[in-house]
Amino acid sequence: QQQQQQQQTSSEDKPTVAAAPRSRAELRSLWRKAIREQITLLKMDKQNQKLLGSSSNNNTIQANSCQRLSPAPPPSTTAARPSSGLGGGISPDCGLDSANGIKLNYKPVRWSKEAPQQWDRILKQDPTKKVPFTEVARLVRLGVPMKRRGEIWMFLMNQYQLRYGTSFQPVDSDFRGDANQTYRGLLSQLSTQQHEIFVDIGRTFPSHPYYSQYLSIGQLSLFNLLKAYSLLDRQVGYCQGLSFVAGILLLHVDSEDEAFELMRHLMFNFGLRKQYLPSMDALHLQLYQMTRLLRDHEFQIFDHFDKHDISPSLYAAPWFLTLFASQFPLGFVARLLDLIYLIGIEAIFRVSLTLLAYHRSSIIDCASLEFIMDFMRDGLTKIDDQNLVKIFNDALALDLRNKLIEYEIEYSFYCAEDMARAQSGNQNPNQHHHHHHHHHHHHRGAG
Repeated sequence: QQQQQQQQTSSEDKPTVAAAPRSRAELRSLWRKAIREQITLLKMDKQNQKLLGSSSNNNTIQANSCQRLSPAPPPSTTAARPSSGLGGGISPDCGLDSANGIKLNYKPVRWSKEAPQQWDRILKQDPTKKVPFTEVARLVRLGVPMKRRGEIWMFLMNQYQLRYGTSFQPVDSDFRGDANQTYRGLLSQLSTQQHEIFVDIGRTFPSHPYYSQYLSIGQLSLFNLLKAYSLLDRQVGYCQGLSFVAGILLLHVDSEDEAFELMRHLMFNFGLRKQYLPSMDALHLQLYQMTRLLRDHEFQIFDHFDKHDISPSLYAAPWFLTLFASQFPLGFVARLLDLIYLIGIEAIFRVSLTLLAYHRSSIIDCASLEFIMDFMRDGLTKIDDQNLVKIFNDALALDLRNKLIEYEIEYSFYCAEDMARAQSGNQNPNQHHHHHHHHHHHHRGAG
């Protein structure tokens, strides 16, 4: 932050860069840009879908798997730790099955020495007893031992339900149906999206041993879970990206039923489902919020991206849609989920911000669009163990709630204003163009 302060004072119009209220025109152009890019993204996605649809045999599907959401996982994903520590060493009292050796095949973010016994103490308590939030947060901060992660997510979900009630009240008015149906009941129905799901499971974590075998237990569980969810939530149905979320949950719990409860909790109680709705409104908003966060918290990165016309929709859409799983090692994604089960979706924004901040100087050193995009694809995941811990601890210390609300209000204001303009029919075809230029000119002016 000090660096940031200096950077601002040295620029021509002094600290006002961050302090002054944004000009309406500038914010609107940020907003328009977010929308424009999102539309391009969707077009790319549609073309990908066509490509995939036309290739009938399974191998080709793997080869041109939807590039946007599922680049081949970095090699670090598959690097298992010595199996003695995982496969054989699981104490039977965890109630974990033998598949667990291959399931927990990832290198976790390190937890502190005292984490295991502290979690042990709290997990032994009466599950109907509310634990103070500060205490739960302190434990999550200490870190989560990998073998108990699923159990800890269930505990965090249970704590949420003790605080806010158990029935699933979707946070959105668009949901029609009963959010409380049972997993087994859903499984017995037929889904119209079975084929789509079936095609996608082979592309989810293709190098993870639990999912790599065609029609293995892992693939079948994944199919069941996604099918059940698509029947529970017909507005979302099955959406690309969801297979990653489901896949990670299944690795950490004993049964599909538990994974289903964890998934329903994420989607409904935390509102993750909104970003998968066909309208993509929630995703637009999230990407706008991301832009604004960078502008207010990481101005140097924002400015650098802006000069090269890079918006969050170019890199952050898959972060939201797959919880980083399409690009980052499993250990990173699992740790992010620890935070999500603690504080909700805001965790994705916090981690995105601390991750980019950690890489600030490397990003600013990239001199062209190509270099930046290469770095965003390959360089972002290169983080040593100590800094990995730090990125998540920094995220736990951030509080973005009010900022995110402020940006949401701003965004809905522009949406409403745009709707009104469209209805009154006085749309000037040059308007977009003008705003775009004004926006750039403004930044050049600001140094």
